[in-house]
Amino acid sequence: MNFKVVTLGPKKLVGISWSGPYSQIEDIPKLFQEFEARIDEIPKESKESSFICPFHDRKTEFTYYVTIEVERLDFVPPGMVSIELPHQKYIKGIHEGSQNEVQNTYNKLFDWMKQNGYSKDNRSLSIEIYHEEDEEMNKSIENRKFEIYIPVNE
Repeated sequence: MNFKVVTLGPKKLVGISWSGPYSQIEDIPKLFQEFEARIDEIPKESKESSFICPFHDRKTEFTYYVTIEVERLDFVPPGMVSIELPHQKYIKGIHEGSQNEVQNTYNKLFDWMKQNGYSKDNRSLSIEIYHEEDEEMNKSIENRKFEIYIPVNE
């Protein structure tokens, strides 16, 4: 698996969120469906059509956002949230394969980080990015392809 250090510039995001325990992670695909049904409510000056999914991961539960990048945050549709991600250094990996192997990809990424002297910045959001060209694969029940960004301390 190929991991590397990257820096992402600031991003303005609008979308929807979900919070719950890890035992309810199967609710996440419903969040994507809900967002797709409402995406036209967001002004059209978005930069790209990729879904940018920041998340807070805590010991017992997490908060997951499904968003798109926008130019401005002057209008956020009712029931949606806005997020501003700062300039941040990340370890980037790509998961491509079985949905059941996602946790294994994360474990490999964290092992690589440890072996290379990096520690996770727990104050910052991790990110998954789902690109439009991978939409058909990501709609299947078995397979997924997305980029993973884990924030690291400077």
